[in-house]
Amino acid sequence: MKHFYSGMLFTLGIIVPLGWFATLAYEHASYEHYLQVIHGPWVFSQMGSGPVQLWGSCFILVIGVLLCVIAKKLKRSS
Repeated sequence: MKHFYSGMLFTLGIIVPLGWFATLAYEHASYEHYLQVIHGPWVFSQMGSGPVQLWGSCFILVIGVLLCVIAKKLKRSS
């Protein structure tokens, strides 16, 4: 059972940062996409600013690394 949870955590640790960067890539793919995102609801309207992108990227990367580290420790303990 620990192998299942460690695999799930490791997969989330990889997919969550990729999803964030895919969202940023979509946002900056064209000017129309950028306007569509920043004129959306409150959370998305803040994504156009540089500090939000920087802090969001750092936070998501830290979460991804932590999930991968937890998965490795869980796998080693079994």
